Amino acid sequence: MAHGYLRGGGLEDVIDEAGLVDDADGRLVIYRLKAGDQSWPTGHVAPRALVAVDCARSGTARVHAVGVRTLEDLRRRWLTRNT
Repeated sequence: MAHGYLRGGGLEDVIDEAGLVDDADGRLVIYRLKAGDQSWPTGHVAPRALVAVDCARSGTARVHAVGVRTLEDLRRRWLTRNT
């Protein structure tokens, strides 16, 4: 399964350019921010916490476990720095 994050609009352009079709059993997931949300960080890499949350929501046990472990690690590191 491939996951990707789309910054800004343009989902329809990506769908057209890549020749994608809607398939509930497909192996590609594209995440995007809600319309009008300008909070996407600058740079080319999605924030670790965002990816971890998406993984933790996964129905695939291995991906879910990685997401949960990463969130626990991020929480532990934050607590170490801020308490």
